[in-house]
Amino acid sequence: MASRGKRSLFKSARDRIWHKVNGWKEKKLSQAGKMILLKSVVQAIPSYSMSVFRLPLYLCHDLSGLSSRFWWGRKRGKKGVHWLKWSSLCQNKKNGGLGFRDFVEFNQALLAKQCWRLFASPDLLVSQIYKCKYYPESSFLEARVGRSSSLIWRSLLWGRKLLLSGLRWRVGDGTSILIYQDAWVPIPYSFKIMSPPNLLVNRPVSYLISNGSWNFELISGSFWESEVSAICSIPLPITPCSDKQVWHYTKNGTYTVKSGYQLAQTLRIRGAGQEGSSTNQLDLVWQVMWKLKIPEGVKVFLWRVIHEILPTALLLQRRHLLASSVCSRCQGEEETILHAFWSCSKAREVWKLTPFKSAVGRGHYENFKDMFRFATSVLTLNELGLVILICRRIWQARNDAIFNHKLVSPQFLYAQALQLQQDFLEKQLQSSYHAKRPTAQVRWTRPSFPFLKLNVDGAVNVVLGLRGLGAVLRNENGDLLIAVSKGMTGGFSVKATELYAAVLGFQTIIQAGFQSTQIILEMDALGVISDLNAADINWSIEGALVEEVRNLFRFFSSVICTYSPRKCNQAAHTLAKNALLFPAFQVWVEEGPQWLSRVLISDVTI
Repeated sequence: MASRGKRSLFKSARDRIWHKVNGWKEKKLSQAGKMILLKSVVQAIPSYSMSVFRLPLYLCHDLSGLSSRFWWGRKRGKKGVHWLKWSSLCQNKKNGGLGFRDFVEFNQALLAKQCWRLFASPDLLVSQIYKCKYYPESSFLEARVGRSSSLIWRSLLWGRKLLLSGLRWRVGDGTSILIYQDAWVPIPYSFKIMSPPNLLVNRPVSYLISNGSWNFELISGSFWESEVSAICSIPLPITPCSDKQVWHYTKNGTYTVKSGYQLAQTLRIRGAGQEGSSTNQLDLVWQVMWKLKIPEGVKVFLWRVIHEILPTALLLQRRHLLASSVCSRCQGEEETILHAFWSCSKAREVWKLTPFKSAVGRGHYENFKDMFRFATSVLTLNELGLVILICRRIWQARNDAIFNHKLVSPQFLYAQALQLQQDFLEKQLQSSYHAKRPTAQVRWTRPSFPFLKLNVDGAVNVVLGLRGLGAVLRNENGDLLIAVSKGMTGGFSVKATELYAAVLGFQTIIQAGFQSTQIILEMDALGVISDLNAADINWSIEGALVEEVRNLFRFFSSVICTYSPRKCNQAAHTLAKNALLFPAFQVWVEEGPQWLSRVLISDVTI
């Protein structure tokens, strides 16, 4: 199949999208409805082809054009006004877009997923077939195109470019990683040391490790401050293990199409030199907009308002679609977006009835986005939602007056907005209703004989760069068997701190002679418990520690890992907090200090 011409090969996908788009009744669909159809139907049709082949560029542009024409609409055979280019609509919602997929970048992200399978699962049959044919003496990441390569293989190598841009080394013993040449520092996007070389270029990362921890003096004297803090945030396994390449852009270290697509978008923006130049970047306006409790169609309307792409008289006049830019309702000034919703005498009649005129109307605004940004600082989300619903009704009343010669009283308009918000919130409340959940555990529970319960916890002092570890082992009566606390220096994550606490707890009870017992491991870190209970390989940056804790399980007849809220883990938490004050290794057997005994007694008191 892949040997046929590309045009005929992918023609069926293009034809299916064309028939779908032309079969829908546009006049009966709002833009919110169109957005759902485009995302769930149109952009899903070529997904299978894009996960196997690299689509030709002309086809991706053609599919984008079909989607764009459907989104902006057509009237009497003529295309509608395309107020924004399609690439702007494909931006993430938090960056001012609508989250439509760019076909080229999504194609590459899907192919990178197949590349991840070949890289992460070399024992798969398909991985072995590709290795025998294309890279018998190297790894997949080092494979080349070669002669007579198939379209599928060349497509995979294109997807591999994206995969390589997000892979970095997870430090185990550091012997396989070169300090200056390999990507291992958790600083996007190169993940490499950028400071001038002060060490030998071919030095491995193991040179920076001393007695199982980072050599802070050597690191701080060799690299920039930002690199020093990034390196010290990397958790090192207590038992040395091999280094591993992981995906940086997910918490679990495995590649996902979503994270790959987001990276592809970011790399395109950086390559075009647009990063930091767009006012959409890191703009909280978009985040607030999508959180509003208003109908989805109103959110799309607000999105158009903030982008200044509603067909006001001024915008239509600029596009030579209208002779005059003066507001046809008040005949006072040019009809801009801000004028239509705020300054127009007809709009002011509505705002006089609301409590928002005095709160929002204090300042001078350049555009509607400035006014909306100010409103987010003085109004609640529900109040802001009502403001937008009123704006929507003002626009509808404006259109009725211009095109249908129908006038609506300000009182009726305001009442309609209030009623719409009330109905919507009631519907939301009904849809979010669930059966009453069982009461959560609120105190520590004793283990059933013959189990022993090991509670562990970690504490963090960010200012001093300290991490506190605590663990306590108790029997079925709640009696203290052994407790331990220890402080550590480093900037690693909270998850890594919890795992270090688990390692400390297990190593301590093993040395105390509790091997071959049945243990319940209880902690208040749900993510750690999920990782420990998972059967597959852990690729996260803390994955080496996860594997280390799992390896300690073999010293016991059985280990059960359970989650408990912080209130049920007070003894271990108290030990961890104490370790921040007294970092030295401390162990108590059967009888603890008074400050710990009070917590232990409260746990077993009925």
